[in-house]
Amino acid sequence: MKTHYSQLLIGSQSYLSKTIILVFMLFSTGCPRQEVGLIKAAAPPLEFFAEDVDDRGLMIEAIERQERWFRYKLQLDTTGEKSLTWHFAERQVGIAEMLDTLTTFKEIYSQELDSHRLRAELVRSFDFYKVGGTQKQNILFTGYYTPILQASRVKTAEYQYPLYRLPPNLIEVDLSLFSPTLAGKAIWGRFDEVRNKFLPYFSREEIDWQAKLAGTGLEIAFLKDYIDQFFLHIQGGGILELTDGTRININYAGKNGRPFVGVGKLLIQNGEIMQDQMSMHAIKEYFQGHPEKIKTYCTQNESYVFYEEAASGPYGSLGIIVTPERTIAMDKKLFPGGELCLIQARIPVPEHDLDQPPPQKICSRFVLDQDTGGAIIGKHVDLYCGAGERAAIQAGSLNSMGDVYFLLKKH
Repeated sequence: MKTHYSQLLIGSQSYLSKTIILVFMLFSTGCPRQEVGLIKAAAPPLEFFAEDVDDRGLMIEAIERQERWFRYKLQLDTTGEKSLTWHFAERQVGIAEMLDTLTTFKEIYSQELDSHRLRAELVRSFDFYKVGGTQKQNILFTGYYTPILQASRVKTAEYQYPLYRLPPNLIEVDLSLFSPTLAGKAIWGRFDEVRNKFLPYFSREEIDWQAKLAGTGLEIAFLKDYIDQFFLHIQGGGILELTDGTRININYAGKNGRPFVGVGKLLIQNGEIMQDQMSMHAIKEYFQGHPEKIKTYCTQNESYVFYEEAASGPYGSLGIIVTPERTIAMDKKLFPGGELCLIQARIPVPEHDLDQPPPQKICSRFVLDQDTGGAIIGKHVDLYCGAGERAAIQAGSLNSMGDVYFLLKKH
């Protein structure tokens, strides 16, 4: 989910150009994107404004990080770099208006008004745009978290499953360089010099079972369990506790460009786990009892994530540190990021006994769209739940329908 950008292809060959267009056509055929309506709407009811989390300080910190990002983008505007544009139904805005929205909201929010007065002040200053159209509870909510995993810098009998850095031969191709009709489209692959062809990058099966990257010096560390490695790819990053007692952050650095397939969905389709019992914990338990099925299911998700070490983190796709309970991931092909949102959904809230299924509660809160992920397409929001065991339980149990409103300062 922590999406930075891998290297662009430098230079071109006529044969390579034709191959890239053909690959794009093959990748896009039969895969229509889900349309997401965004309409101007009345402000939601009062209960939306009674937040379920008592951490306004964290929200303000998250806003200030986002403000710095907008200011940085404004500086780039002066250098002639292509500016970002946000579309709120019929209204089109730039970076300055997005920054003004956050600054104005922070001034109101910092007053710690009760829900009645908070709603009144926000209605006076902001327009509300409902994501997904007029229908209620039309957005899928899931969760993600930062796992904390034991790891070793070297491969041993106990630690066998590698986490890789971004390979130098992984190429991201901006297809708009070849045709303006492909603006916003990209593919990932590698150039095979022997065959003189641009090919899709190695799949999960090729990397994990055929060891295509083994011994290349790209290994950051090794984990004890393959399923931990697999789920780390879905979360996008994590914290490693090394054998010498030190901790390091590993953040998303790139992906292989292959399609993402949800293993949970496959297990439900094949009757291995009932839909009402599906969770991350259920998947792990299934593979613990059926290790012979790991390759069969996991390789069907060809998407593979590469990492980078960092002194801090975790970071979202905007390059901003994500905030527990206050950062969401959305489809960046639809929304550039940084939007101020008001959400409501049924969210699991783990209590003292983490061995018991967490109770589900209707939760409302303000959040910021600061991340994305390979599985976050269309009407789908992923809530960042934090780090550690409690966050893992919450994220693994979160699967409900809810509502999302964007806030934008009035003209």
